Amino acid sequence: MKPNCAILAVGTELTSGLSLNTNSAFIAQYLTRMGYECGSFTGVPDDINKIAIAVKWLLEGADILIITGGLGPTVDDLTREGLSKALDKDLRFDPRLAKIIEKKFDQMCKPMPESALHQANILEGAIPIEPTLGTAPGMIVEVKDKIVFALPGVPLEMKKMLEENVIPFLKGKKPSRMVPTRTIKTCGIGEVFLEEKVKDILVKHEGVAVTILAHPEEVHLRLSATGPRAEEKLTAIKDELSARLGNIIYGFDEDTLESVVGELLLKCGLRLGVAESCTGGLLGDRITNVPGSSRYFLGGIVAYSNEMKQRLLMVPEEILQKQEAVSPEASLAMSDGARRVTGADIGLSITGIAGPTGGTVEKPVGLVFVALSSESKGVCKRFVFSDSREMVKFRASQLAFNTLRLFLLEELESKGGETPGC
Repeated sequence: MKPNCAILAVGTELTSGLSLNTNSAFIAQYLTRMGYECGSFTGVPDDINKIAIAVKWLLEGADILIITGGLGPTVDDLTREGLSKALDKDLRFDPRLAKIIEKKFDQMCKPMPESALHQANILEGAIPIEPTLGTAPGMIVEVKDKIVFALPGVPLEMKKMLEENVIPFLKGKKPSRMVPTRTIKTCGIGEVFLEEKVKDILVKHEGVAVTILAHPEEVHLRLSATGPRAEEKLTAIKDELSARLGNIIYGFDEDTLESVVGELLLKCGLRLGVAESCTGGLLGDRITNVPGSSRYFLGGIVAYSNEMKQRLLMVPEEILQKQEAVSPEASLAMSDGARRVTGADIGLSITGIAGPTGGTVEKPVGLVFVALSSESKGVCKRFVFSDSREMVKFRASQLAFNTLRLFLLEELESKGGETPGC
């Protein structure tokens, strides 16, 4: 039987809708892959009594409780006190943790407020988890046959403690059989159309659960297998889906569009330069988030105004006056300008109307042109998005990467190369 887990997110900013609770989703995904069953998500504000009530209630049905948030130094960080009340255990000051916290502030060249040492209070009998990225320690509390983990609410701090402390501890105390999973990532097809395309494959593979997950301009197929020969089952359905979907699939598991594009640029031996208008540097930001991107990315130009498009990208004034900045002609001229100015083999550009104002009947809000140019070829694609300003920008960057990906796959195919990620 799978150990049952519960997740408790503490923070008034979460329960009031001021911040998104991304921690619970990350923990649940991680634990599910490890073979644990997440039975419930709960959120409570920064209130000692409400934290205590939630802890008691969740431990009635869960073997493992993971709490995030409320471990910082401020007066509203009350998870320690809530746990103390729920488990009837006193808080004690840990001098060793205090020294670690003091050293953290020294390393940051910042004076340490006295309140920071409040973080060195942990439950009696608890195992402390030393802070690494921040200053807030976590803790592990064993209560009879149950385990409670308290982790910081800052996502990066939480993730590091989960991976380096919680998971190894659980493997030793409450081992569970790993559930083999694969994620197939697609771009350029809608959720309903993807399901129709592969429905016959999904229903015939027994022992494999398939979840279809829609993301902005992406759809993922998450596959998990159980029972005898689980790995074989997973490989069989993954291979069949890959053969059916072909280049609609851009990658697997931890791949991103920008990382896959980077691999393809390296395989093709090509370098990239970008020109952006409405996305304001988002393409360049995502490209450089990939380690090693300096091997294929030369640089980018954010030319927001017509003046900058002319001056930096050499877009002809005639195009900007007659066809205007949001047009296929301007987009192609921008991509060609990016290629020439940076000295790259390929130029990629985005221009559009992100909104919420600025649209017309002929050119509505959400209209975006993505263009690509090489020495021998120019491609321009038109898209219209009905979304927020931020999402129009993100979707435009997604489809720009996909345009580049498909172009590079054609280049590889013409040279007899292989596609990445398989």
